[in-house]
Formats: sequence, C-alpha cells, structure tokens
Amino acid sequence: MTENMPSVAFGPSAELAELLRQAARRLQRGAKEALAPLGLSGSQARLVRLLADGPLRMSVIAERLAVVARTVTDVVDGAELAGVVSRRADTADRRSIFVELTPAGHRLLDQLDAARTESAARVFGVLTEPQRNQMLALLKAICASDEGCIESLATAEAAATPEAAATAAPDVTAGTRAGR
Repeated sequence: MTENMPSVAFGPSAELAELLRQAARRLQRGAKEALAPLGLSGSQARLVRLLADGPLRMSVIAERLAVVARTVTDVVDGAELAGVVSRRADTADRRSIFVELTPAGHRLLDQLDAARTESAARVFGVLTEPQRNQMLALLKAICASDEGCIESLATAEAAATPEAAATAAPDVTAGTRAGR
C-alpha cells in the first residue's frame, strides 16, 4: 500500500478509488497554494476561467459550476470585491444579471493557467508521456458516462493551448519531483 493509506485490505477497485482521491487532493492542494498569491479561492478562479469567452448569466454560471444560485452569488461577490469580475443588467431581461471579466480579470487568465499548469506538473510530472496519455484516455472513458464531466472536459480542452498541453506535465523521472 502507499503512504497515508489505511492499513485495511482494499480490493483493486477500492484501492483505485482511494489513490484517485489522494491524487485529486494533491491537485487541489497544489492549486490552492498556486492561487494564494493571486488572492483568489478555487471557486473564484473557476469563475474567471468560465468567463474567459464572454459574459454569462448567473443561472448559467451556477449550472456550469454545478452549484446552487446562493453559492454563485457568494463566489461572484468575492470575485467582484477582488476586482476581477463585474455585474451588469441584461438589457433584454432586467431580471437577469450578466457577470463579465474586468480588464484585471482578463489579465489574470494567464496567471491562472500558469498556476494550474504548475500544480498539474507537480502531480503528473512523475509519469512518462505514454503513461499520461493512457491515464487521460482512462479518465475520459470514466467520464464518458457522466454528461457534466464531459461538459467540464470540453470546456477545459477548449481553454487549453498546445503550449499549455506540452508543459502541463513534462517528462521527468520519478526521483526528480518526488520530494516536491
């Protein structure tokens, strides 16, 4: 068994689930550390990325972030206080509010991409390119049965550039990044 795993016997599926959970926690922890200097929470960073292609209604943001309307209000409030988004009324439907990036929010996008790339490289950098490609194919197969997962994946793929994909998880040996 690996470090930090309970000493109880796991079957292969349970062990896989536990290892995947731990890898996800490492990604989240790394992203949180990378976002800290930018002054954003993970939810606010997701909001900024979501708005990269243009303004969205609050209801659409809630749907795409898979959260309730009240949570979106809190996230938008925080991002608005940080100066990276602003609200404006929909001229066609005054009951509806659009949220859009401010100039500071647009400038922040590159920093968010760099933070995400750095976090991913720490976790996946121990894998070879063929291993990363295999893992990507396996995770896509798992997500194929979940429409929300596929929508998130499509959004992430649309935001990715060839340069970001090439640097997201460089080929490194296991010993190089193990201590990080």
